Amino acid sequence: MGGRMAEERIPTYIPGDEPAYQVVFTCPVNIDTVTATFRNETTGAEISLAGAARMMDKPRVVGTRTHVAVLRFDREDQNGQ
Repeated sequence: MGGRMAEERIPTYIPGDEPAYQVVFTCPVNIDTVTATFRNETTGAEISLAGAARMMDKPRVVGTRTHVAVLRFDREDQNGQ
């Protein structure tokens, strides 16, 4: 969809905790859900994170909407694939 995306990292991670990743992006249309797949370059292992997106504010620029989504690991969805 050709939007601009910025990232905001969650600074702490304790081994064993489920990962979460916050993304902020602009898009000309409303987005309901976001899914991202991360791949370990060394092992090739992949993990998919998904979450609901919501608009942050009213559009400041006509035709542009800023969204935020917190992506989390869904163990049930991963096991079903």
